Amino acid sequence: MRLVPLMLALSFTASLRAPALAQESLVDEGTLVITHNGAPVGREAYRIVRAAGVGGQAYRATATISFDANRLSLRLTTDSAGAPLTYELAV
Repeated sequence: MRLVPLMLALSFTASLRAPALAQESLVDEGTLVITHNGAPVGREAYRIVRAAGVGGQAYRATATISFDANRLSLRLTTDSAGAPLTYELAV
């Protein structure tokens, strides 16, 4: 019988857990229609996910807003208490 060195066994176990830590879970997503006098003039599609971050859980909110001929893409990452970590805006 051959014994596997402890460090090799531990590194294998850690590699099995790594994909689970990298997974995200969906918190909310949806699409909102922007109207003016009852007529649709734009829309916002958003998605909020929870994922492992540096020092614990983090939340990432992404949104794409289309209004007339304009389009905005937003991305906000916060810590578990809601404090902002990153913010990106593309026009």
